[in-house]
Amino acid sequence: MKFKLTFIFTLAISTAFSQGSFSHAVGIAGYLGTREASSQSIGGTYSPRYNFLSFAESSTLSVGTHLGLAFSLNNRDVSNFTYHVPIVLEYNFGHASSTSNSEKKSGGFIGVGYSFESTHVTRYLGYGLGSITTEETIQGPMANVGMRFKIAKESFGIRASYLYGTGDLEGGYMISFGFQYNFGMN
Repeated sequence: MKFKLTFIFTLAISTAFSQGSFSHAVGIAGYLGTREASSQSIGGTYSPRYNFLSFAESSTLSVGTHLGLAFSLNNRDVSNFTYHVPIVLEYNFGHASSTSNSEKKSGGFIGVGYSFESTHVTRYLGYGLGSITTEETIQGPMANVGMRFKIAKESFGIRASYLYGTGDLEGGYMISFGFQYNFGMN
């Protein structure tokens, strides 16, 4: 009996992962933190994902990230860079749900996960006092949603995410908006 269950489980897992494909996109993103997470920044984003399960003809389930590196728009800072590392499970549908689904004109995704955001802030203290560098972090559960579409024969996407802060910045939240180019879709 154990052998049969192990065989069935192994067959199911190998079938699910044999459907897998890799997709990725690159673009720009803006980040707005509120309450205790008072950050406003803009920068680049890279979104690799592994589509590990296909449903029907044009939908997939994937695990991935929307890595971001951004710079502050706050005037009070000498220099400020922020990195964003979300880990998300997403349901993808229609256009660009995998690299083989480029025929449809539009599609999208919805996902949930957990994100780590960190800002390194260098503040000028005044003449003769130098500067000080601090690290401000926010992490917590997140949700995101996006659309993918064709412009001419190229594939693009827009996305928005919401992170609710736990730990150091409990109750703070971070919102992001992005525009990306999807590779391998033309």
